[in-house]
Amino acid sequence: DVGLAPLSEAEIRAYVETGSPMDKAGGYGIQDHTAPFFVERIEGDYYNVVGLPLRRLYQTLRREFDDLLSDASV
Repeated sequence: DVGLAPLSEAEIRAYVETGSPMDKAGGYGIQDHTAPFFVERIEGDYYNVVGLPLRRLYQTLRREFDDLLSDASV
C-alpha cells in the first residue's frame, strides 16, 4: 500500500510535463527522483512497489543471450 500526498493542479501538471508518468502503469514510479515529493508512506516491501520491468528485462536478456532466445516463439 502506498500513500500519496494531495497535490495541487499545478503540481500535477508540472509532474506530467516531466514525462515521468507516461511509461508507468500507475502513473508514478516509486524509484523516480520525483517520488519523494508526493509519496507519504509505503506499507510493505519497497521492491514489491517498484515491480519488475518485464519489457526491459526481455530486451536485456535478448541482447545478452540472443542465441538463447532466438528459438523462442514470441
